[in-house]
Amino acid sequence: MLNRFRKEQFAVCVLFSLLAGCGLMPDRPVKWVHPTNPPAKIKSDHIECAIEAWKRYPKKEGMVKEADGYWDDGRNASTSCQYNEYSDRTYCTHTPGTERKWVNARIVQGDENFEKRGVWYSSCMSAKDPQYKCVKGFSTLDGSMCGHHGE
Repeated sequence: MLNRFRKEQFAVCVLFSLLAGCGLMPDRPVKWVHPTNPPAKIKSDHIECAIEAWKRYPKKEGMVKEADGYWDDGRNASTSCQYNEYSDRTYCTHTPGTERKWVNARIVQGDENFEKRGVWYSSCMSAKDPQYKCVKGFSTLDGSMCGHHGE
């Protein structure tokens, strides 16, 4: 019985250590990887594509969409009541319902070419070698995330 208790304690300890350790892992950078190309070649291709993307799509100040429009779901009417035993009364609060409504996209001042530059940059890297992958940790991302084409 005592031996079983120690095993369970050990298992719980290991589980908590693993969970706590995950929070201590560093945030991994987003980067291009290739199965055979050395880092110098990857960096060279990245710089060529970034420069070309900036030439094709230079910074252009204008109005850009920061967030898409969406339907606000609204809410149902609700009433909550509480009985007060000292006054022998019931007090109720009513919250009226609201209808669904459209919330417009948020438009702000920014770089109109930012998205086009990112898409072109990603296409350039893929055109240089289809084996390029943009990764963060163990996840493969869209190539526009790997570029510092926005800076």
